[in-house]
Amino acid sequence: MKKFVFAVLFLILSSISTNSFASHIYGGDLLYKQAGNTVTVTLTLYGDCSGSSFGNLPSSVPVILIYKDGVQVATITLAIVPPDSGLEVSPVCPAYIDSTTCKVGGTYPGVKKFVFEGNYTLTGPASANWQFIFDGDLSKSGGSAGRSYSITNVRNTSSSPSVMYLVATLNNLNGSNSSPTYTTIPTPYYCLNVLENYNQGASDPDGDSLVFSLVPGLVSTGVVSYVPPYTYLEPLGTDTFAFDTLTGQMTFRANLLQRALVVSKVSEYRNGVLVGSSMREMTVIILDNCNNSPPGGKITNVIGGASFGNTVAVCQGDTALSFDINVTDPDGDTVVATINGFPAFGINSIVNNTTKNPIIHTKWNLSGVSAGSYYFYVTYKDRHCPLSSTQTIAYTVSVVQPNTVVAKVVSPTQCIHNAGVALYFSNGLPPRNVQITLAGTTVKSFIDIKGLDTIYLPAGTYHVQVKTPGLSCITDYDFTVVDSGALAPLVAPSVSYCLGDAPAVLSAVSTYQVSTITWYDALGNPVIGPPTPNTDNAGRQVWYVNQKIGVCVSPFDTVVATVHPEPQTVIENNPMPGRLCIGDVIYLVATGAKTYKWTSNGNAINFDRNKTPYSIALDTATYTVVGTDAYGCKDTVSITYSEVLPCCYFGYPNAFTPNGDGKNDRFKIVTDGNMTYFLLHIYNRWGQCVFLSDNPKMSWDGNYYGQPCDIGTYYFYLEAKCITGHVETHKGDITLIR
Repeated sequence: MKKFVFAVLFLILSSISTNSFASHIYGGDLLYKQAGNTVTVTLTLYGDCSGSSFGNLPSSVPVILIYKDGVQVATITLAIVPPDSGLEVSPVCPAYIDSTTCKVGGTYPGVKKFVFEGNYTLTGPASANWQFIFDGDLSKSGGSAGRSYSITNVRNTSSSPSVMYLVATLNNLNGSNSSPTYTTIPTPYYCLNVLENYNQGASDPDGDSLVFSLVPGLVSTGVVSYVPPYTYLEPLGTDTFAFDTLTGQMTFRANLLQRALVVSKVSEYRNGVLVGSSMREMTVIILDNCNNSPPGGKITNVIGGASFGNTVAVCQGDTALSFDINVTDPDGDTVVATINGFPAFGINSIVNNTTKNPIIHTKWNLSGVSAGSYYFYVTYKDRHCPLSSTQTIAYTVSVVQPNTVVAKVVSPTQCIHNAGVALYFSNGLPPRNVQITLAGTTVKSFIDIKGLDTIYLPAGTYHVQVKTPGLSCITDYDFTVVDSGALAPLVAPSVSYCLGDAPAVLSAVSTYQVSTITWYDALGNPVIGPPTPNTDNAGRQVWYVNQKIGVCVSPFDTVVATVHPEPQTVIENNPMPGRLCIGDVIYLVATGAKTYKWTSNGNAINFDRNKTPYSIALDTATYTVVGTDAYGCKDTVSITYSEVLPCCYFGYPNAFTPNGDGKNDRFKIVTDGNMTYFLLHIYNRWGQCVFLSDNPKMSWDGNYYGQPCDIGTYYFYLEAKCITGHVETHKGDITLIR
C-alpha cells in the first residue's frame, strides 16, 4: 500500500473525539473457564494505539456483572494478565513493526492485545441461567470501552459513542462448562473489492457442538441501532457476503469504504442442550488503494475421500484418509500458516512454512470415528509490506454415513398414468449420483442435491443405486410400484326443484376418457342408468355415483335432489280489510317468503324511505303479492279492499280538564277522514295565541310555553279541507277546568 494511504488513515484515526469514549477499542471477546465451582472470566480487548484513551488500557480494571436467573448476585473486577497483555498484533509486516502508532512517532496502524482475568465462585444451586456481563466499565481507567464515533453501520444515540457490551452465559445444571478457545484475533483491516475470509477459529475444550451466529451489538439499554440498509445479519456494505453457522466462516467482498461493527456469538450444545455461549465484537475497517490480496489454501491430493471446496468427505468405516493444503499468495508474498483446533484423530505437518508456497500435509486414522463433521482452522498471514494480510479459513472433515433412500408413492397410478414416487435421501453427502433400473435396464439417472426428488414411473419393481462421487460407500435399494389409487371423483352436481317442476335426468361427467360409471340408490344398490327425480312430493332424494378403471375406483359422490314446497305467503297489511276512508295509507306487508313483489289493479304502489311498499286508498282495489323463497319457489296471494268511504267529519268539545287524572286531559278537534289542509288557532281572552297546530292528530295540554294556563274560556278557530274536497271553517270556545 502507498505510504500516503497510511498517513490519511492515521489522520482519520487521530481526529476522532478525545474523550474516554473515543475509538481506543477495535474489538473484544468475553470468555470463561470453569474448574469445579470456580469460574475464571477472561476479557480480551484489542486497542487502537492511536486512540485518545489507549494509554489507559494497561491500567484498566474491567468490571464484570454476574447474574443468576435474571438477578445480579455479584460484581467482580479483572486484573491484567501478562505476558500477552500489551502484545502488539498490528497488521503490518515485520519490517514496519517499529513504525506503527504503537511506537513513538509511528504512522502505520497499530493494535495491541490486552487480556484481563478474574475468578468467581459459583454459589447456591446450579442454574441454567448464569450470565457474565461486561458493560464497558473499565473502572480505574477513568472511562469506558467506547466504540468509535466513525463506525458507519450503527447510529450514535447520544453525545458519546455507544459503549462495548458483551455477554457470556453458562448452564451448569448438568456439570461444568468452559467457553471455546478463540484461536484468531479480530483483525480489523481489510481491502476494498478483495474477497476476504474471517473466522474466530473457535475450538471447544469440552468437545461440545458449536453453533455460530451473527447477533446485534449490545448496549446497556438493549441493542444498537443499525443504519439502513445495514442489519446485524448484513453488517457490511458488500457485493458478496456469506456466514456459515456450522464453522463461523465469514466470507465477504466489501464494495464500500467503511468502519463496520460486526458481532458474533458462539453457542455450545451438549446432547442437544445449550450449556453456554460467548461473544466477540470487532470493528471491520475497509481501506482503499490496497495492493495486497490475502493468502489462502486449497485442498489437493485427497486419498481415501473426496473434496468439496474446503470440505473433505469420507465414508464411515473407511479408516485411512490423507490430503494436502497448498498455500498460495496472489501477490507472491511469503506466507506463515498456523493450524488451530486440529482433531485428535489426525496428524499434520507444515513444510516450507514462511515461504511463498507452504504445504500442509494431513493424515487421518478414522478407525472408530463416529459420523459427523470435524473442523479445524488455518490462519494465513503474509509478509506483505507495509500492510500484511491475515485470514482464517475453516476446513471440515466430514465422516458420513452411507446414503439412505426411502421411496414413497405420493400420487398413485390410478390405473391410467405413471405413479409419482418421492425418493427421500439422507446421510451420505450431496451431490448424489442416483441410478434407477427396471429388470436390468436403466430407466432414470439423475443427480440429487436437495435430499428429495419426485420421479414418475409405471407399475413395476425397481432397483436404486446411490453413491457420492469420490466416496467408496454405495447404497442399493429396491421398491415396487403397483396399479392403485382412487380415481378423481366424478363431477355430479346436486339439483334443486320446486314442487311440481318438470324434472331432468341426473348427469355425471367423467374426468377420464375411458371409465365405467355406476349409479346407486340410497341403500347402495346399483340402478340402471342415471335416475330421474320425482317432483310430485316435497323432500330429499339421494343417489350415489362413482367410476372405475381396472382395479382403481373413485370415491362415491353423493347426489341429492331436493324438492322444495311452495312458500306459505301470508299478507299482514295495515290497515286490514274493513272500513277505509279515502286517503288512508295501506302498508303492504307479507311474511313467509324471502322476497315479495306487489301489484295492484287500481291504486298506485309506492315505497317509503325504508323501501317498504304502501298504497293510498283512493278507490277500491285488489293487491296481489308473489312471495319467492330462497330456492326460487313461488306462492301468490291477494287481498281486496271493496269499500272506501268519503269520510269527512268534525266534532267540537266544549270543555277539558288538564289536571293529570288521565280523563279529558287534552283538547283536540274530533275528525274522521284525511285532510289536505288543517290549521287550528286557540286564543285566550286577551287575544293571545296559546296553541297552533297544522296536524289534526295533535291536541292541546292546557299549557303555554310549559306553564299551565288559567281556568276560563278560550277561543278557537279552525280552517280545514278534507281529501274529498269539503272545506270546514269553524269558530268556537272551550272551557278550561282544573
